[in-house]
Amino acid sequence: MKPIFHLPSRYDLSNTLLNEEYNRIKPEVELKIKEANHLLIQCDGWSNIRNEGIINFMITSPSPLFIKSVETRTEKHTSEYIASPLEEILLEYDVKKFLVLITNNAPNMRKATKMLETKYPHLVSFGCFAHTLHLLCQDILKSTSVANILIHTKKHNKEH
Repeated sequence: MKPIFHLPSRYDLSNTLLNEEYNRIKPEVELKIKEANHLLIQCDGWSNIRNEGIINFMITSPSPLFIKSVETRTEKHTSEYIASPLEEILLEYDVKKFLVLITNNAPNMRKATKMLETKYPHLVSFGCFAHTLHLLCQDILKSTSVANILIHTKKHNKEH
């Protein structure tokens, strides 16, 4: 690289440049959603590095399209709270075009999607298969038999 080149600051990357890029591609995203016949919505919640609640929303049509990220701040991630932005997105992009809701498998997420399924009977909700698989693997690794296999494998590898 040229010595005159200066990397953007962390602030510029996470604010100015990210916002500019978001605004640049938003019309493309809106057009793809508008042209799609059927849509799927996905959301997942977690905490950021400052332990602040975040919920991200994506629409798939069939490619995944980022819609928005909500900083929940002090709001509890109740099923009612989660259902609210989900429903806003459904209504904004035409609820009739949506077929599926996918969330992580947390009880509050599953309850939120069940509430929306009741209100909009054409919707079907699923828990995230990748999340289910991750939880399954965690449980398998906690089992005594697998723990013993791992201990013996590590011991064998050290000896050879």
